[in-house]
Parts: sequence; structure tokens; C-alpha cells
Amino acid sequence: AAYTLAWESEGVYWAMQAGLLVSACAIWQPERPGERGAMMAIILALAGQMGLIGAILTFSPRILYPQHLASAPAFGLEALADQQLAGLIMWGPGMLPLLLVGGLLLRRGWREVALT
Repeated sequence: AAYTLAWESEGVYWAMQAGLLVSACAIWQPERPGERGAMMAIILALAGQMGLIGAILTFSPRILYPQHLASAPAFGLEALADQQLAGLIMWGPGMLPLLLVGGLLLRRGWREVALT
């Protein structure tokens, strides 16, 4: 329902985009001392969410977002194949930034433990 509303209203669409931008800025802010555990929890939650949505998009036997039925053929894809490709991109390359940041946080934590 919310996605359809955003699809049909330019104002709602841009409000949704602004909300995504604000939340992304809040999540990807520089790490502050003592917040490493919270940041790791956020990264794990994001990875779980992206993985679940990516799997749902990839393995769904039907179109979940009919709003994109008209745009997929422009890229030489059927709508279901387009949806499955989007799911695979979320599942694979979409996880790389989370893995990178999570790995850097773990490395920094291990170094601090080794120095103490």
C-alpha cells in the first residue's frame, strides 16, 4: 500500500526518498567510542533484512511489485526475471558494503583488545 502510494504521488515519493536518506545518514555516521556493539547489531539487522527481502524477491513464483510490469521489457527482461535479478543484486553485491564495514569494525575491535 505504501509503495503504491509512493508510486502514484510525486510528493509521497520524494518524502519516502528523504526518509531513506535521513535514516541512511543516521546509520552510516562515524563510529563513536563505546558504540561498536550497537553498530555491529545494526549491521547484522540490516544484513538480515536485505538477505530476507533479496531471497523473497529471488524465489517468489509471482510478481510482487506490479508497478514494474511495464519497465522490465525496456531492459530486455520479463517482469519476473527483473524481480529475481533485483533480489540477487540485493542478496549478493548489496551485502558487500555491510560486510566491509562489519569487517572493519571487527578488525578495529580485535586490534584494541590486542593492545590492552
